[in-house]
Amino acid sequence: MEFTTHQQAIVDRIRADARGTIYRIEPATTGVFVEKQPQDSGRRALFEVTLEPTVDGSKALHWEFIGPVEDARSDG
Repeated sequence: MEFTTHQQAIVDRIRADARGTIYRIEPATTGVFVEKQPQDSGRRALFEVTLEPTVDGSKALHWEFIGPVEDARSDG
């Protein structure tokens, strides 16, 4: 899977800073989609993550919740 330079910068920050379990990272239009299980939650969720400017001129990860991810395993 190919990431642009901008997306790769986001991926690198996610891998360095994110807490919880990351299951997948895929390219999105303006950033990346991340499927993860946050440290304080029992459910996987899908987020769109972008780098947003802050008031001090730096950039911070912005996590936008897309929704819960259903478990694909089948019990039957």
